[in-house]
Amino acid sequence: MQADRIRQRLGRGGFEQLQADTLPCDVWIRRGENLQAVCLFPNAAAFREKPAAFRGLLQRVCETLCIQSGRACSVLALVVSSDIAADRVLADENGFGPVWLTDPSGNLVIFDNQPGSFYGVESLLQAPGKSGERKRMFPDFFPWATVSLAALNLLIQLAIAVQSGYSGGSFWGTGDHSSLQKLLELPVILFTEANPPWYRLFTAAFTHYGWRHFLNNMLVLLFLGKSAERYAGRIYFLASYLISAVAANGVSVLWYIMQNQLYVRTAGASGAVFSIAGLLLALLLLSRKSIAGVTPRQLIFMLVFTVYNGVAEQGVNNCAHIAGAAAGFCFGVVLILSRKFSGQRSKN
Repeated sequence: MQADRIRQRLGRGGFEQLQADTLPCDVWIRRGENLQAVCLFPNAAAFREKPAAFRGLLQRVCETLCIQSGRACSVLALVVSSDIAADRVLADENGFGPVWLTDPSGNLVIFDNQPGSFYGVESLLQAPGKSGERKRMFPDFFPWATVSLAALNLLIQLAIAVQSGYSGGSFWGTGDHSSLQKLLELPVILFTEANPPWYRLFTAAFTHYGWRHFLNNMLVLLFLGKSAERYAGRIYFLASYLISAVAANGVSVLWYIMQNQLYVRTAGASGAVFSIAGLLLALLLLSRKSIAGVTPRQLIFMLVFTVYNGVAEQGVNNCAHIAGAAAGFCFGVVLILSRKFSGQRSKN
């Protein structure tokens, strides 16, 4: 049987099987810097109509292993499938961790919304001579939302720079000569009027004061965005990013008005970018799972260093950084609770 061949390969790869007779899957673990677990489903047909129950089961396994081992845990669901098209729903609607399928011939099937690697397990499972074929047929996850956000920021920055250059300013400068920047940025004093331009709370998150400002924010967006988009889901990631951007700018306006700093102008994606850090931090700390390439220590250091740098330098909107991170963290809490609730509801 295909499941028996997989068990043999996991054993040769240093995994050991746990005795869990109450679960409809085999649980194999390997201890490293964090606990690596593979949940093997010899037959997942019962979950095709209940993807939420499938997700809840994986979350329950992860939480149990985290509590028992006292360390972070990464979980891979490995499904032996007799119908790849029908079982794809388990990968498309999971969102908790990677879900891979194997077909009756033993070929590893990884869909484009799933990571293509899991601590070397892919090399254990892939049939000889098939690794190149698998990568061509099922490419790794591509962060369309993250790249689209960065591209939109780039288009606006280019338009501002070109317009500034034609208006007597510098293409590489802050864009102060650009009427487009003046239309999109966020002057605090406008929000003391009767009918403030509310749209600027949104557009200011896509406007930057020069290329250095732009590049700093985009590097963080591209670095963290892929992980957040993969683990939170594309739609939820976009909602978190955009709503947090508006929230961070709104809190900034209130702060400057309270400080009687009415002539401040602010713009930039930093509030939205920091929401990504907050979202990831919530997923790491509260769900006790690991995310490839990102650790809580790195995120906390980045947040603290940026806030400190904002205090030490003039002209940095620290309020947007803090508000954005807080908003993103709240979105992470809501996501974790919603997944836990849906998993419990499906079990009931």
